[in-house]
Amino acid sequence: MTRPVLLPLVLVLLASGCGLDSPAEPTPKETPAPIQQTYPQQQDPQVLQSLYQEVLVTYQSLQSLSADYDNRQTKGNEHYTATVHMKFAKPRKVRLDVTSCTDSLVSGASIVWLGGTTIKGAKPIGPLTIRQEHKLSEKPCLRGWLFNQTDYDAMVQALLQGLPNGRYLGNARIGGQNLLMVEIPSRLSGVTLERIGIDPTKRLPVYREIRETAQGAPVFTTLYSKLVPNASIAKDAFNL
Repeated sequence: MTRPVLLPLVLVLLASGCGLDSPAEPTPKETPAPIQQTYPQQQDPQVLQSLYQEVLVTYQSLQSLSADYDNRQTKGNEHYTATVHMKFAKPRKVRLDVTSCTDSLVSGASIVWLGGTTIKGAKPIGPLTIRQEHKLSEKPCLRGWLFNQTDYDAMVQALLQGLPNGRYLGNARIGGQNLLMVEIPSRLSGVTLERIGIDPTKRLPVYREIRETAQGAPVFTTLYSKLVPNASIAKDAFNL
């Protein structure tokens, strides 16, 4: 068996949101417009407290979730984009089916993470299915963060941890969705703040925007759509 075909696949198979080491040049796409908005003159602590309690209670009652998401990243002249269908089940199982990506080898790949230190991927190549397993630490995203810092659960936890010191930004329409926007300090390396959009009906976060500075453009965004809370997920969905 020759190795040249498999080597590039090993490098990119597990790229989805995080996991890309050397991205190809992307097809130009529009990044979600930055939130350019003046803060309300007077911040009402009750607004943030209410959002905190509503998201906390909703997420505690959540057992599973299915959604599509669009992830976009930049670092200098490097860019990465991917569209993914996600299945999530507590305590922290994630399956990602990549529908498109800036690297064509990743499109059609499936990734499974069961909350531990390893991540698995599978990609059909003709009649064969190539399977890989890597340490989570071997597959950082462009900004150096690991998947467990950028997955859906990580967004929820970042929101809940940041709301006590956050700001309420009001309503915004992003990706065709009307969202309640908040700004929180970020605990990720190399950045200072995050803006998170909450679905006003489902009371769950669906948009995460990470910035180096308040005035700069976002360096990382993930927009979730078609959320199905407590979705029915097949028992073998997390097997590759």
